[in-house]
Amino acid sequence: MTAQVPETAGGPAAEAAPGGLTPRRWLCLTQGLALLVVLLTCLPVLVHPRLEPDDYRYLHLLQQRATGHGPELGSSLTVENRWDHLWFFASDAKVRFFRPTVLASYAVDAWLWGRHVAFGLSLTNVLLHAACTLLAVMLLWRWLGPGWPALLAGLGFAALFAHGECIWYVAGRTDTLAALGFLAAMALHVFGAGRPGLRWWALPCFAFGFVTKELVVALPLLLFLHDLWLDPARPGVRAVGRRRAGLWLAYVATALAVLGWKQLALGGRGSELVYPYFVSPLHPEFAAHLWRQVQSYAGNLFLAETSAPFATGAEVAFHHSGFGLPLAAALGTWLVVDARRDGRLWFFAAVALLCWLPTCFVYVSERYLYLPSLGFVGLLGLAAAGLERRGYGVAVRLVLALWILHQGWWLNRKHEEITTLPFGPARIEQQLAAMRPSVPRGARVLALNLPGDWLQAQFFEAQCRVQLGDPALAVDVLTLMPGQKQYPAPDLPPRPMGLGEEVVRRGPRSFELRGTVLDDAGHRAPVMERDAPFPWADLTTGAKAGARDIEVEVLQGTATAATRLLFRLPRPLEDYTILLWEPSRVHEIWTARLGGGRVLTVRP
Repeated sequence: MTAQVPETAGGPAAEAAPGGLTPRRWLCLTQGLALLVVLLTCLPVLVHPRLEPDDYRYLHLLQQRATGHGPELGSSLTVENRWDHLWFFASDAKVRFFRPTVLASYAVDAWLWGRHVAFGLSLTNVLLHAACTLLAVMLLWRWLGPGWPALLAGLGFAALFAHGECIWYVAGRTDTLAALGFLAAMALHVFGAGRPGLRWWALPCFAFGFVTKELVVALPLLLFLHDLWLDPARPGVRAVGRRRAGLWLAYVATALAVLGWKQLALGGRGSELVYPYFVSPLHPEFAAHLWRQVQSYAGNLFLAETSAPFATGAEVAFHHSGFGLPLAAALGTWLVVDARRDGRLWFFAAVALLCWLPTCFVYVSERYLYLPSLGFVGLLGLAAAGLERRGYGVAVRLVLALWILHQGWWLNRKHEEITTLPFGPARIEQQLAAMRPSVPRGARVLALNLPGDWLQAQFFEAQCRVQLGDPALAVDVLTLMPGQKQYPAPDLPPRPMGLGEEVVRRGPRSFELRGTVLDDAGHRAPVMERDAPFPWADLTTGAKAGARDIEVEVLQGTATAATRLLFRLPRPLEDYTILLWEPSRVHEIWTARLGGGRVLTVRP
């Protein structure tokens, strides 16, 4: 294996740079074009800033710290996914993460932007992506040399459809913040060749990335492989280990210190491997889960196909054409034939593999492609360089330029579509603003027919506390608006979606929720449906469940839906504020129904 990294530090290489440009001018040109691509693809996110339900868990933690309602500092830097407050989930497990850098970034945006925090958070996400893109361009320029392959690989990183979830989804900055530390450390190490002092500055960048997200743990090994495979002197394993033994030991010590800090902050209680949030390697579905990831991620990277979170096999088949895998196989075959002796091939492959490996047991999500995509575009650039040497330069540039346009176009379209959807926390904030006089401070709120999914329900208490400015609110979500999940047949006729639900008093501390509207087949509209990847409570007639001292009995239901529910409360009905959402009766498109509905205060 030989290292074929072009020398771009000046001298003869500057005269040999293609296109009549010096290496540094190639770098500046690529960075300028990459920033233009970032702006064009991310513009909808800035025009229509959007917050998601789990963004409010961070804002709520800040609210608690500001008002003195929060826990101790360590717990306030920990975010949780939990379902024990939702009666319709048969799980009391907790997924816990220590995220101090993410919370700090929210705090800075909230301080800078005040009531315009949604725009500030979205702007920061775009800036984080832009900073990561500039670092990726620098690294690709170093590894591939000045010229068209590095330029196209850098623009590919800027335009990748797979990066969308890290941009429009504010909480997705977990991955870009981690990538920022990872890429900065990588750049300091790579450009610090011959300057040992510079390489030591990579350690705090590694610590920052590792504190942000655990997948950065792959960095020290990748730096070792970089020195082993891409050093022109071709040192052996022992030479690389001896030459920088102190540096490698410092990385190990830093990683152990960060892990120890996280365990201390979490009180020794980390995340539970909740299926399907996590799919343990010992789980019987693990092999199928890996195969779904390979199919989904190949289609996403090559063809800008959506990687749906928590995707099942049927969903992967729905979202993907199946051509991603043949394209991946073709690229890999060509590179092995053309560049198997080039250390860059194996290094780029290691970047893609080792940055994905720490997330291989987590649910399918395109966010986890952010760092692996550096290796992916590096492989594309390496393939382009090999084809240029064989005289196919013009053709390969045209193909890659079209691919970049395709990726960027669909990334922009995705941002436009997602940020302009007519429902979500912003719509509910408008509704709650009108309901503010009906919700006294410190009220006990019961939400019925909430227009959102299980994720909305999970964080709805935090959302209400932030949007109503009341950290003492107690909010329980009792039912979700049924009929929202249109997959896998989006052309199905519109569902009743919670129209005509009635709240009937059954005692001083109990009430019934029942559906009255019939669908085309004469079936009573459900008031609750199974619609989540997590274990659901039994919805058959006579089944009982509960959470937070609220008891629930299914008066009429089946395995998949309930049409009558009885709720028994620990306090008199008069102590509660009951909010009932009604979808729009006008729109036939389900998203418009969610966005056009209203919320009522009801008294059974």
